[in-house]
Amino acid sequence: MLEIFKFFNQGWVGSLIGVVGIILGIVGIFSYRISKSIAKPSYQKSSLRLIGRNEDNLPKAVKVTYKGNEVDRLTKTTLTIWNNGTEILDGNDVVKSDPLFISFNANDKILSHKILKKTKDANAFVLEAFENSTNKLYFKFEYLDPNDGVVIELLHDSEERYPNFNGTIKGLPSGFVDQGKVLQKKEIILKAH
Repeated sequence: MLEIFKFFNQGWVGSLIGVVGIILGIVGIFSYRISKSIAKPSYQKSSLRLIGRNEDNLPKAVKVTYKGNEVDRLTKTTLTIWNNGTEILDGNDVVKSDPLFISFNANDKILSHKILKKTKDANAFVLEAFENSTNKLYFKFEYLDPNDGVVIELLHDSEERYPNFNGTIKGLPSGFVDQGKVLQKKEIILKAH
């Protein structure tokens, strides 16, 4: 045991251990920062059932229409979509053969859609209806800096309150991350630049 203490009491051993410790510390900090530097497409959601078969208190004789079409169920869904990461989310990284879109079940209809709020016009965030499908909406953007995004509102007749997010972004196999429901008075407030 005394020999071990003599070995470690030599000046060069302590210096070597110190240098190795500093190198490992620098490598650890560098690898941590690299692992944290990613774009992270995210969304939060909220909904309000305006009319619904089970929730209805209206008499059966009352018919509700939206733009001339009778609806049995009507839900307003609000989605906050943003880049929750630390790097730019480039719209060119969306795979052309698998574009980004939101969708409800096949027989459902998105009756209207609009962008309520956006961080900046330069993001060029756009919602587009599918040609032959009323249950899906494409969405596109030029880029999203960290914390850039939009708040969109959907009126739909789906039994499901929230759509599915579809599509592929290069380097981000998990796609859009569901950050849960927006609670009253705790909604993400996008800062306009």
